[in-house]
Amino acid sequence: MPKSGSADVVVKATIAASPENTTTGAFTFQVNAFRGRDAKGLDQYAGAAIITGTASQTLAASSTGSLTFSLSASSPKTGFIIGHNTNTTLDKEIAKFDVKAENRDVTIKTFKTTIVDGGSIVSAVKLYDGSTLLASAAYVAEVDDLGGVDMADDRNGDADDSSGDLVATFSNLNVLVAKDTTKTLTIKVDLIPITTALEGKTVTAGIDTNATNFTAIDAQDNMLAQAQLNSNTNSAITGKLMTAYTKAPLLTFVSAKIDKTVQAGQDDQADAEIVFDVTAQGGDIYFQTPTGALGTIVIDDGMKTHNNFDAASGDDKGVGTYTFTSTAEVYDANTYLIRSGQTARVTISGHISIVGATGYTHMALDKFL
Repeated sequence: MPKSGSADVVVKATIAASPENTTTGAFTFQVNAFRGRDAKGLDQYAGAAIITGTASQTLAASSTGSLTFSLSASSPKTGFIIGHNTNTTLDKEIAKFDVKAENRDVTIKTFKTTIVDGGSIVSAVKLYDGSTLLASAAYVAEVDDLGGVDMADDRNGDADDSSGDLVATFSNLNVLVAKDTTKTLTIKVDLIPITTALEGKTVTAGIDTNATNFTAIDAQDNMLAQAQLNSNTNSAITGKLMTAYTKAPLLTFVSAKIDKTVQAGQDDQADAEIVFDVTAQGGDIYFQTPTGALGTIVIDDGMKTHNNFDAASGDDKGVGTYTFTSTAEVYDANTYLIRSGQTARVTISGHISIVGATGYTHMALDKFL
Protein backbone atom coordinates (compact mmCIF):
# COMPACT_ATOMS: atom_id res chain seq x y z
CA MET A 1 0.00 0.00 0.00
CA PRO A 2 1.70 3.29 -1.06
CA LYS A 3 2.49 6.12 1.39
CA SER A 4 -0.62 8.19 2.17
CA GLY A 5 -2.70 5.70 0.21
CA SER A 6 -5.67 3.67 1.37
CA ALA A 7 -7.37 0.35 0.63
CA ASP A 8 -10.82 -1.07 1.25
CA VAL A 9 -11.09 -4.31 3.21
CA VAL A 10 -14.17 -6.38 2.26
CA VAL A 11 -15.32 -9.26 4.45
CA LYS A 12 -17.67 -11.88 3.03
CA ALA A 13 -19.32 -14.84 4.70
CA THR A 14 -21.08 -17.95 3.50
CA ILE A 15 -24.43 -18.42 5.28
CA ALA A 16 -26.07 -21.79 5.82
CA ALA A 17 -28.92 -22.46 3.39
CA SER A 18 -31.46 -22.97 6.17
CA PRO A 19 -30.31 -21.20 9.38
CA GLU A 20 -32.02 -22.52 12.48
CA ASN A 21 -32.66 -19.12 14.04
CA THR A 22 -33.40 -15.59 12.91
CA THR A 23 -30.99 -13.03 14.36
CA THR A 24 -29.12 -9.81 13.64
CA GLY A 25 -25.36 -10.08 13.20
CA ALA A 26 -22.46 -7.67 12.68
CA PHE A 27 -18.75 -8.08 11.80
CA THR A 28 -16.09 -6.59 14.08
CA PHE A 29 -12.29 -6.12 13.92
CA GLN A 30 -10.41 -6.65 17.17
CA VAL A 31 -7.58 -4.44 18.57
CA ASN A 32 -4.49 -4.61 16.34
CA ALA A 33 -6.43 -6.74 13.85
CA PHE A 34 -4.45 -5.21 10.94
CA ARG A 35 -0.73 -5.96 10.86
CA GLY A 36 1.90 -5.27 8.26
CA ARG A 37 5.59 -4.44 7.60
CA ASP A 38 6.70 -1.01 6.35
CA ALA A 39 9.42 -0.14 3.83
CA LYS A 40 12.06 -0.09 6.61
CA GLY A 41 11.20 -3.63 7.64
CA LEU A 42 9.42 -2.61 10.85
CA ASP A 43 6.21 -4.34 11.92
CA GLN A 44 3.22 -2.02 12.19
CA TYR A 45 -0.14 -2.60 13.95
CA ALA A 46 -3.43 -0.80 13.34
CA GLY A 47 -6.66 -0.70 15.28
CA ALA A 48 -6.32 0.78 18.74
CA ALA A 49 -9.87 -0.29 19.62
CA ILE A 50 -12.45 -2.80 18.48
CA ILE A 51 -13.95 -1.64 15.20
CA THR A 52 -17.58 -2.59 14.50
CA GLY A 53 -19.04 -2.45 11.03
CA THR A 54 -21.69 0.22 10.64
CA ALA A 55 -24.06 -2.14 8.74
CA SER A 56 -25.79 -5.21 10.12
CA GLN A 57 -27.60 -8.02 8.37
CA THR A 58 -30.66 -9.90 9.56
CA LEU A 59 -30.30 -13.61 8.91
CA ALA A 60 -33.77 -15.09 8.30
CA ALA A 61 -34.60 -18.75 7.92
CA SER A 62 -36.12 -19.72 4.56
CA SER A 63 -39.89 -20.21 4.32
CA THR A 64 -41.54 -23.38 5.53
CA GLY A 65 -41.80 -26.04 2.85
CA SER A 66 -45.06 -26.35 0.92
CA LEU A 67 -46.83 -28.85 -1.32
CA THR A 68 -48.91 -28.19 -4.42
CA PHE A 69 -51.20 -30.94 -5.71
CA SER A 70 -52.75 -31.45 -9.15
CA LEU A 71 -54.29 -34.18 -11.26
CA SER A 72 -51.44 -35.58 -13.32
CA ALA A 73 -51.51 -35.23 -17.10
CA SER A 74 -50.79 -38.97 -17.19
CA SER A 75 -53.83 -39.81 -15.02
CA PRO A 76 -56.27 -42.19 -16.75
CA LYS A 77 -58.89 -40.46 -18.88
CA THR A 78 -62.56 -41.30 -18.55
CA GLY A 79 -62.80 -44.93 -19.65
CA PHE A 80 -62.95 -48.58 -18.64
CA ILE A 81 -61.25 -50.79 -16.08
CA ILE A 82 -61.35 -54.49 -16.87
CA GLY A 83 -62.23 -56.96 -14.15
CA HIS A 84 -62.92 -60.71 -14.02
CA ASN A 85 -66.31 -62.31 -13.54
CA THR A 86 -65.18 -64.87 -10.95
CA ASN A 87 -61.83 -63.70 -9.54
CA THR A 88 -60.54 -60.59 -7.78
CA THR A 89 -58.63 -58.29 -10.13
CA LEU A 90 -55.56 -56.58 -8.68
CA ASP A 91 -54.00 -53.15 -9.17
CA LYS A 92 -56.34 -51.37 -11.57
CA GLU A 93 -55.07 -47.81 -11.99
CA ILE A 94 -57.78 -45.16 -11.53
CA ALA A 95 -55.99 -41.85 -10.79
CA LYS A 96 -52.59 -40.14 -10.62
CA PHE A 97 -51.77 -37.03 -8.63
CA ASP A 98 -48.71 -34.78 -8.99
CA VAL A 99 -47.17 -33.35 -5.81
CA LYS A 100 -44.64 -30.51 -6.05
CA ALA A 101 -42.48 -29.35 -3.12
CA GLU A 102 -41.35 -25.75 -2.81
CA ASN A 103 -39.00 -23.83 -0.49
CA ARG A 104 -37.63 -27.02 1.14
CA ASP A 105 -37.66 -30.78 0.86
CA VAL A 106 -40.95 -32.14 2.20
CA THR A 107 -41.78 -35.61 3.49
CA ILE A 108 -45.40 -36.82 3.31
CA LYS A 109 -46.46 -38.83 6.35
CA THR A 110 -50.20 -39.29 5.79
CA PHE A 111 -52.11 -39.40 2.47
CA LYS A 112 -55.89 -39.76 2.32
CA THR A 113 -57.96 -40.42 -0.81
CA THR A 114 -61.73 -40.22 -1.20
CA ILE A 115 -63.38 -43.07 -3.09
CA VAL A 116 -66.73 -42.86 -4.87
CA ASP A 117 -67.70 -46.47 -5.53
CA GLY A 118 -70.96 -46.74 -7.42
CA GLY A 119 -71.39 -50.47 -6.89
CA SER A 120 -69.19 -51.52 -3.94
CA ILE A 121 -66.80 -53.08 -6.45
CA VAL A 122 -63.54 -52.02 -4.73
CA SER A 123 -62.03 -54.38 -2.16
CA ALA A 124 -58.75 -52.53 -1.49
CA VAL A 125 -57.15 -49.19 -2.33
CA LYS A 126 -53.38 -48.86 -2.92
CA LEU A 127 -50.91 -45.99 -3.09
CA TYR A 128 -47.95 -46.32 -5.47
CA ASP A 129 -44.84 -44.25 -6.12
CA GLY A 130 -44.07 -45.34 -9.66
CA SER A 131 -43.92 -49.13 -9.51
CA THR A 132 -43.30 -49.16 -5.74
CA LEU A 133 -46.24 -50.04 -3.49
CA LEU A 134 -46.25 -47.60 -0.57
CA ALA A 135 -49.36 -48.73 1.28
CA SER A 136 -52.66 -50.57 0.96
CA ALA A 137 -55.89 -49.88 2.83
CA ALA A 138 -59.58 -50.65 2.79
CA TYR A 139 -61.80 -47.61 2.44
CA VAL A 140 -64.14 -46.84 5.32
CA ALA A 141 -67.02 -44.48 5.96
CA GLU A 142 -65.56 -41.42 7.64
CA VAL A 143 -67.51 -39.77 10.43
CA ASP A 144 -69.00 -36.51 9.17
CA ASP A 145 -69.09 -33.13 10.87
CA LEU A 146 -72.32 -34.07 12.65
CA GLY A 147 -70.96 -37.32 14.02
CA GLY A 148 -72.76 -39.62 11.59
CA VAL A 149 -71.94 -41.56 8.45
CA ASP A 150 -73.73 -41.61 5.12
CA MET A 151 -72.23 -44.37 3.02
CA ALA A 152 -75.18 -44.68 0.66
CA ASP A 153 -75.06 -41.06 -0.41
CA ASP A 154 -71.33 -41.12 -0.97
CA ARG A 155 -71.51 -44.34 -2.97
CA ASN A 156 -73.80 -42.42 -5.28
CA GLY A 157 -71.32 -39.58 -5.59
CA ASP A 158 -72.63 -37.15 -2.95
CA ALA A 159 -70.12 -34.29 -2.78
CA ASP A 160 -71.61 -32.67 0.34
CA ASP A 161 -68.72 -32.11 2.74
CA SER A 162 -71.09 -32.36 5.72
CA SER A 163 -71.69 -36.06 5.09
CA GLY A 164 -69.24 -38.84 5.80
CA ASP A 165 -66.83 -39.66 2.99
CA LEU A 166 -65.61 -43.08 1.95
CA VAL A 167 -61.89 -42.71 2.47
CA ALA A 168 -58.72 -44.79 2.36
CA THR A 169 -56.03 -43.52 4.71
CA PHE A 170 -52.35 -44.33 4.13
CA SER A 171 -50.40 -43.68 7.34
CA ASN A 172 -46.80 -44.02 8.50
CA LEU A 173 -45.51 -42.98 5.09
CA ASN A 174 -42.08 -41.58 4.38
CA VAL A 175 -42.51 -40.12 0.88
CA LEU A 176 -39.76 -37.57 0.21
CA VAL A 177 -40.50 -34.85 -2.35
CA ALA A 178 -37.31 -32.90 -3.04
CA LYS A 179 -37.44 -29.11 -3.22
CA ASP A 180 -38.59 -27.80 -6.63
CA THR A 181 -39.36 -31.30 -7.93
CA THR A 182 -42.64 -33.07 -8.68
CA LYS A 183 -43.50 -36.62 -7.63
CA THR A 184 -46.40 -38.55 -9.17
CA LEU A 185 -48.41 -40.74 -6.79
CA THR A 186 -50.81 -43.33 -8.20
CA ILE A 187 -54.07 -44.70 -6.80
CA LYS A 188 -54.83 -48.31 -7.76
CA VAL A 189 -57.70 -50.52 -6.63
CA ASP A 190 -58.47 -54.21 -6.36
CA LEU A 191 -61.84 -55.15 -7.86
CA ILE A 192 -64.16 -57.83 -6.54
CA PRO A 193 -65.49 -60.28 -9.19
CA ILE A 194 -67.47 -58.25 -11.73
CA THR A 195 -70.66 -60.24 -12.09
CA THR A 196 -73.32 -59.41 -14.66
CA ALA A 197 -75.06 -57.20 -12.10
CA LEU A 198 -71.86 -55.19 -11.55
CA GLU A 199 -71.04 -54.60 -15.22
CA GLY A 200 -71.05 -50.85 -15.85
CA LYS A 201 -70.56 -49.79 -12.22
CA THR A 202 -68.23 -46.83 -11.73
CA VAL A 203 -65.48 -45.68 -9.38
CA THR A 204 -63.42 -42.51 -8.93
CA ALA A 205 -60.60 -41.47 -6.59
CA GLY A 206 -59.96 -37.95 -5.37
CA ILE A 207 -58.03 -35.96 -2.80
CA ASP A 208 -59.05 -33.03 -0.62
CA THR A 209 -55.90 -31.12 0.26
CA ASN A 210 -56.39 -30.04 3.84
CA ALA A 211 -54.30 -30.50 6.95
CA THR A 212 -56.63 -33.25 8.22
CA ASN A 213 -56.22 -35.44 5.16
CA PHE A 214 -52.49 -34.83 4.70
CA THR A 215 -49.65 -34.55 7.18
CA ALA A 216 -46.16 -33.62 6.06
CA ILE A 217 -42.96 -32.13 7.48
CA ASP A 218 -40.25 -30.14 5.76
CA ALA A 219 -36.47 -30.52 6.02
CA GLN A 220 -36.41 -28.40 9.20
CA ASP A 221 -39.08 -30.55 10.90
CA ASN A 222 -41.78 -27.93 10.43
CA MET A 223 -45.24 -29.47 10.23
CA LEU A 224 -47.05 -28.14 7.16
CA ALA A 225 -50.20 -26.21 8.01
CA GLN A 226 -53.19 -25.61 5.73
CA ALA A 227 -51.48 -22.58 4.19
CA GLN A 228 -48.65 -24.81 2.94
CA LEU A 229 -50.93 -27.49 1.44
CA ASN A 230 -51.96 -26.84 -2.13
CA SER A 231 -51.81 -23.08 -1.65
CA ASN A 232 -52.38 -22.56 -5.39
CA THR A 233 -55.86 -24.07 -5.46
CA ASN A 234 -56.93 -25.21 -1.98
CA SER A 235 -59.61 -27.41 -3.48
CA ALA A 236 -60.64 -31.00 -4.01
CA ILE A 237 -59.08 -32.79 -6.99
CA THR A 238 -60.89 -35.76 -8.53
CA GLY A 239 -59.78 -38.36 -11.04
CA LYS A 240 -61.89 -39.26 -14.06
CA LEU A 241 -64.84 -41.65 -13.98
CA MET A 242 -63.80 -45.27 -14.52
CA THR A 243 -66.38 -47.90 -15.52
CA ALA A 244 -65.89 -51.59 -14.73
CA TYR A 245 -66.47 -54.29 -17.33
CA THR A 246 -65.16 -57.81 -17.86
CA LYS A 247 -64.29 -56.92 -21.45
CA ALA A 248 -64.32 -53.74 -23.51
CA PRO A 249 -62.78 -52.25 -26.67
CA LEU A 250 -59.95 -49.75 -26.33
CA LEU A 251 -60.09 -47.18 -29.13
CA THR A 252 -56.86 -45.39 -30.03
CA PHE A 253 -56.91 -42.47 -32.44
CA VAL A 254 -54.45 -42.81 -35.35
CA SER A 255 -55.22 -40.02 -37.80
CA ALA A 256 -57.92 -37.86 -39.43
CA LYS A 257 -58.01 -35.57 -42.44
CA ILE A 258 -60.42 -33.73 -44.73
CA ASP A 259 -59.29 -32.18 -48.02
CA LYS A 260 -61.57 -29.90 -50.05
CA THR A 261 -61.66 -30.47 -53.79
CA VAL A 262 -62.38 -27.39 -55.92
CA GLN A 263 -63.66 -28.02 -59.41
CA ALA A 264 -64.36 -25.05 -61.71
CA GLY A 265 -68.07 -24.57 -62.36
CA GLN A 266 -69.09 -27.22 -59.83
CA ASP A 267 -69.93 -27.35 -56.12
CA ASP A 268 -67.04 -27.93 -53.74
CA GLN A 269 -66.47 -31.48 -52.65
CA ALA A 270 -64.20 -33.04 -50.00
CA ASP A 271 -62.45 -36.32 -49.24
CA ALA A 272 -62.37 -37.24 -45.55
CA GLU A 273 -60.78 -40.09 -43.58
CA ILE A 274 -60.72 -41.27 -39.98
CA VAL A 275 -58.33 -44.01 -38.83
CA PHE A 276 -58.32 -45.62 -35.38
CA ASP A 277 -57.18 -48.85 -33.73
CA VAL A 278 -59.37 -51.15 -31.65
CA THR A 279 -57.83 -53.42 -28.99
CA ALA A 280 -59.87 -56.21 -27.39
CA GLN A 281 -59.50 -56.05 -23.60
CA GLY A 282 -60.61 -58.91 -21.36
CA GLY A 283 -62.08 -61.07 -24.14
CA ASP A 284 -63.10 -61.24 -27.78
CA ILE A 285 -64.74 -58.09 -29.18
CA TYR A 286 -67.32 -58.10 -31.97
CA PHE A 287 -68.41 -55.01 -33.90
CA GLN A 288 -70.65 -54.58 -36.87
CA THR A 289 -71.77 -52.21 -39.58
CA PRO A 290 -75.41 -51.23 -39.00
CA THR A 291 -76.51 -51.40 -42.64
CA GLY A 292 -76.05 -55.15 -42.76
CA ALA A 293 -73.09 -55.39 -45.11
CA LEU A 294 -69.36 -55.12 -44.49
CA GLY A 295 -67.83 -51.97 -45.89
CA THR A 296 -70.94 -49.78 -45.61
CA ILE A 297 -72.11 -47.50 -42.83
CA VAL A 298 -75.04 -45.23 -41.99
CA ILE A 299 -74.37 -41.99 -43.84
CA ASP A 300 -74.49 -38.70 -41.96
CA ASP A 301 -72.25 -35.87 -43.11
CA GLY A 302 -72.79 -33.89 -39.91
CA MET A 303 -74.00 -30.76 -41.70
CA LYS A 304 -76.76 -28.79 -40.01
CA THR A 305 -79.28 -26.70 -41.91
CA HIS A 306 -77.18 -24.69 -44.35
CA ASN A 307 -76.36 -21.11 -43.33
CA ASN A 308 -78.26 -21.66 -40.09
CA PHE A 309 -76.33 -24.31 -38.11
CA ASP A 310 -79.19 -24.80 -35.67
CA ALA A 311 -78.66 -28.13 -33.92
CA ALA A 312 -82.39 -28.48 -33.37
CA SER A 313 -82.85 -28.70 -37.14
CA GLY A 314 -81.12 -32.06 -37.22
CA ASP A 315 -78.50 -33.44 -39.60
CA ASP A 316 -78.87 -33.68 -43.35
CA LYS A 317 -78.42 -37.33 -44.32
CA GLY A 318 -77.62 -39.07 -47.55
CA VAL A 319 -75.02 -36.59 -48.78
CA GLY A 320 -71.81 -38.29 -49.86
CA THR A 321 -70.35 -41.75 -50.37
CA TYR A 322 -68.64 -43.58 -47.49
CA THR A 323 -66.66 -46.80 -47.13
CA PHE A 324 -65.67 -48.76 -44.05
CA THR A 325 -62.68 -51.11 -43.92
CA SER A 326 -60.91 -52.98 -41.14
CA THR A 327 -58.02 -55.37 -40.65
CA ALA A 328 -60.17 -57.28 -38.14
CA GLU A 329 -61.23 -60.85 -38.80
CA VAL A 330 -64.55 -61.18 -40.67
CA TYR A 331 -67.01 -63.06 -38.45
CA ASP A 332 -70.18 -63.02 -40.58
CA ALA A 333 -71.91 -60.94 -43.26
CA ASN A 334 -71.86 -57.70 -41.27
CA THR A 335 -69.71 -58.47 -38.19
CA TYR A 336 -65.99 -58.18 -37.46
CA LEU A 337 -64.13 -60.03 -34.69
CA ILE A 338 -61.05 -58.95 -32.72
CA ARG A 339 -59.72 -61.70 -30.49
CA SER A 340 -58.73 -61.02 -26.90
CA GLY A 341 -55.52 -59.02 -26.59
CA GLN A 342 -55.28 -58.32 -30.32
CA THR A 343 -55.55 -54.98 -32.15
CA ALA A 344 -57.21 -54.22 -35.47
CA ARG A 345 -57.26 -51.02 -37.51
CA VAL A 346 -60.43 -49.36 -38.75
CA THR A 347 -60.54 -46.85 -41.62
CA ILE A 348 -63.59 -44.80 -42.54
CA SER A 349 -63.36 -42.91 -45.83
CA GLY A 350 -65.88 -40.48 -47.25
CA HIS A 351 -66.42 -38.35 -50.33
CA ILE A 352 -68.66 -35.45 -49.37
CA SER A 353 -70.79 -33.54 -51.90
CA ILE A 354 -72.44 -30.30 -50.78
CA VAL A 355 -75.13 -30.49 -53.52
CA GLY A 356 -75.66 -26.79 -54.23
CA ALA A 357 -75.60 -25.52 -50.63
CA THR A 358 -73.07 -23.44 -48.73
CA GLY A 359 -71.97 -24.30 -45.24
CA TYR A 360 -69.58 -26.21 -43.05
CA THR A 361 -69.36 -29.98 -42.92
CA HIS A 362 -67.39 -32.56 -40.98
CA MET A 363 -67.04 -36.28 -40.59
CA ALA A 364 -66.93 -37.69 -37.06
CA LEU A 365 -67.24 -41.03 -35.31
CA ASP A 366 -70.48 -40.94 -33.30
CA LYS A 367 -71.04 -44.59 -32.36
CA PHE A 368 -69.14 -47.85 -32.26
CA LEU A 369 -71.53 -50.81 -32.14
